[in-house]
Amino acid sequence: MKKTLLSVLLLFATWIMSAQVIAVCTFDSDTFCLEDKKAVMSDLLTDELVHINGITVVEREKINSLLKEIDFQNSGYTDPNTVKEQGKMLNADCMIYGNTTYINCELIVTARMASVESGQILYTARMKCRTWSEFYDKLPKFAQECVNKIPSPNRFLGTWTADTDDTSYEITFGDKKKCTVVINESGDDIAPQTLSGTYSYGKDSYSGGLLLKVNAKSGSNKIAWSSFCTFTTDDYSSFNIQIKNSAGKAVRASFVKIEE
Repeated sequence: MKKTLLSVLLLFATWIMSAQVIAVCTFDSDTFCLEDKKAVMSDLLTDELVHINGITVVEREKINSLLKEIDFQNSGYTDPNTVKEQGKMLNADCMIYGNTTYINCELIVTARMASVESGQILYTARMKCRTWSEFYDKLPKFAQECVNKIPSPNRFLGTWTADTDDTSYEITFGDKKKCTVVINESGDDIAPQTLSGTYSYGKDSYSGGLLLKVNAKSGSNKIAWSSFCTFTTDDYSSFNIQIKNSAGKAVRASFVKIEE
């Protein structure tokens, strides 16, 4: 049984690779007989995640220390402000937590995923079991239901700069897909242009690459970029895209994030 559970949780870990940094909180329980079992899923999941490339798991000691300091258990997981505050303190993109209980001789396990970016509960998955063997049998489907709604983190949030041949760009990507682009062309008599607009990003269905789109304008001035985007550092602090410069020529722009 233990080997089966480990295999399932390894698959669980693979599914959630869309989130770069994950905080797995110990499952809670309101039933005394589950006190020695409630942490099984979260502990094994954490252990397996550590060995997967591309995933960073918040250390359990760090999570426990924070929970004791702020009394997170009593502050309410469903409070969006709490999730955002505590998730950011842990430098996590998402938080996984849950509850186990017995009702009418049935074991009920509930898991929740919360987005640190929005603070909202993304999905709640629940399963009912009469035996632990049944729990193991249902765990694969249960795990998949849990992780299907974990979003990819928005790596673009913040301000970025890039220099091309004769123009520099400063882009601020904000919430709700809003952005501001400041364009500085070379020449003492050319004032900077500030354009406002929107951006979007997502996986291209044909190539599988990340496609970034930026549309912004100010009066008659406008930009419309649509390019495959490649992050060039492990900490997502720089990326490359192809843009059209002020002369309408396609050039590669290497954007670097400005530290806040």
